Amino acid sequence: MKLTDALATCGLFSCMNQEHLQRVEPLCNRWTTEDNALLFRQGQPARALYVVEKGRAALELSLRHAEGASLAHPATVATVGPGEAIGWSAVVEPHIMTLSA
Repeated sequence: MKLTDALATCGLFSCMNQEHLQRVEPLCNRWTTEDNALLFRQGQPARALYVVEKGRAALELSLRHAEGASLAHPATVATVGPGEAIGWSAVVEPHIMTLSA
């Protein structure tokens, strides 16, 4: 699938015509990850917006006790699949990831 076609399946870009998608395409990179790979971590600087083309990604929130200690396992707050965008923090100030994926 061409990258512009993949972008067109995403709700974020679905209202763009082919000319606009072609302008966005040079800003994009396509890459594949292993199963259960960490794309980004909660609290780190947000440098990229991701569009899921195949597979699924779990969005997780690390929780802390009142004393400040992290719980053993993060809570999965959503699971996204093809055509969905994640990593919105890259386009919204203060550009810090609020979840891990």
